[in-house]
Amino acid sequence: MGPMSDRLTELQRQRALMQEHLDWLDQEIAAAGDRTTPARPAQPPAQTKPVFTVTPPASGQNAETILAQYQSDQQAMKKDVRKGCFLYFAGAFLMLVLAVWALYLYSRRLH
Repeated sequence: MGPMSDRLTELQRQRALMQEHLDWLDQEIAAAGDRTTPARPAQPPAQTKPVFTVTPPASGQNAETILAQYQSDQQAMKKDVRKGCFLYFAGAFLMLVLAVWALYLYSRRLH
């Protein structure tokens, strides 16, 4: 089998899995009382799992409240970044001083 045959086989397998999932969704919708979509007898696909689930926000919460929970204070973030830059600079400077001092000690031993 060539690479195109393998790809075609995989695509066909994925299509069959999607069709099984769609059939299962149709069955669940019909069972829930919405008879606008025809129900097809099918079992839920055993080897597929939902990629993600969407959970609605708790009652009383709106989008602004939810966004406010995950927003960070911009000033605090700038302060933390600035402090981190200074710490990295101090560490690099300390390493440079130690390297120069070690080179000085090494050159003193040679003479």
